[in-house]
Amino acid sequence: MPLSGSHTTLRLTGTGSELYHSLVSKCSIVTHAVQLQLANTKTTMEEREKT
Repeated sequence: MPLSGSHTTLRLTGTGSELYHSLVSKCSIVTHAVQLQLANTKTTMEEREKT
């Protein structure tokens, strides 16, 4: 009984880590896009201050 239980847990953990990694990659893509957008906004505001 414990053997099959641990096997199921391993399978679930494997699926969980796959989901986790896909979530992390999606989040890092989103974070990167947000950082780019913030950088662009900051540059635009600095340009406005100059004029």
